[in-house]
Amino acid sequence: MKILAIPLLVVATAATATKVVGVSLDRLYAESSSVVSGVIESGQVLANGCGVAYKIRVDENFKGTAKSGDVLTVEKYGPTQIGARYFLFLSPTEEEFQPIMSTNSGDMARRAEYINRCKSVRPGYTVNIWGNGALKVTGTYHDSLEDAVIFDDYLVKPPEQLEVTALKPSERYDNDQKLTAMELHAFSQHLRELYRSSEANN
Repeated sequence: MKILAIPLLVVATAATATKVVGVSLDRLYAESSSVVSGVIESGQVLANGCGVAYKIRVDENFKGTAKSGDVLTVEKYGPTQIGARYFLFLSPTEEEFQPIMSTNSGDMARRAEYINRCKSVRPGYTVNIWGNGALKVTGTYHDSLEDAVIFDDYLVKPPEQLEVTALKPSERYDNDQKLTAMELHAFSQHLRELYRSSEANN
């Protein structure tokens, strides 16, 4: 399998002048216009240093108009594994959900320059929270967690009613990064419940 990676934009979490806050999974769902799961089939580096566009084949839709079997092209920052399955929380490219508490004029100017320079090559959708709205599915060696959805719990806060496991580096199939995990079936079921609730309120 192949991983493509690009540097984060200056407005991402590493930028010292910009303060960001973590958000609940439910809020991330509410702020996203489309939520799907599927397998990343390919990635293409965009011109002008504008990042990477990925194609994902949808296997389940949790919000929005995508259908199983559809292929979506999305913008995503950060390492992404082609051939892996992800849950993607998406918004139209120029409406990305970014939980920023404060920023400064320099960050805003750089963001505006990026949008202007890249508007002709960016795909229609982007992964929210600077790519952190892409939650990867992985198998594990953990005794009670065969398949898991992994995430950065600083930026994405899990629902209180779902059991959360802190995987040790030795307990993951894919790499040795230490992240938080939720059981795959329980996570999927929670998204289905959010979908039913949102449909009932419309």
